[in-house]
Amino acid sequence: MTKPLPTTWLVGRKTRLRPIEPADVPLLRRLGSPLGSFDSRWPAIAAVDPLRPAYVVQTRAGDDVGVLALAVAEHRARMGIRWRSSRRWLDGSAIDAIRTMTAGAFRALPIVRIETLAASDDRAAIRAFQRAGYKKEGTLRESFLRAGSHRDAVLLSAVHDG
Repeated sequence: MTKPLPTTWLVGRKTRLRPIEPADVPLLRRLGSPLGSFDSRWPAIAAVDPLRPAYVVQTRAGDDVGVLALAVAEHRARMGIRWRSSRRWLDGSAIDAIRTMTAGAFRALPIVRIETLAASDDRAAIRAFQRAGYKKEGTLRESFLRAGSHRDAVLLSAVHDG
């Protein structure tokens, strides 16, 4: 008998976003914070801070494939995603999870803007956010530290127009 999937209202065509559970701590530690260095208390705050909602990204079959989080500040939020495998950027899972979270956040939270940062050389992530409806706003020079060197980041955003 298969284990029933946890209830969630954040369901897309390819993915579902389920609430974090205590059993997810090893996954959360392994993947790291989706919000990067802005989230130094990860994973301790992942399930308890209402201004930093976090979800496990699953396939529709219930396989855990990543983590997605928001950081809400006044009328806007910042989104971040971490994947178990980088192929999720390319197989449609990322686009679907981003669209699902964006639509859900605009419905449930008093925000008008969601933004994200992607390394400027991470074409797959940038393309996934753009295909999910995010617009490129600009480049933040030398704002990522990766492999000991500073890299540029691309700022992308979605604005609620309803």
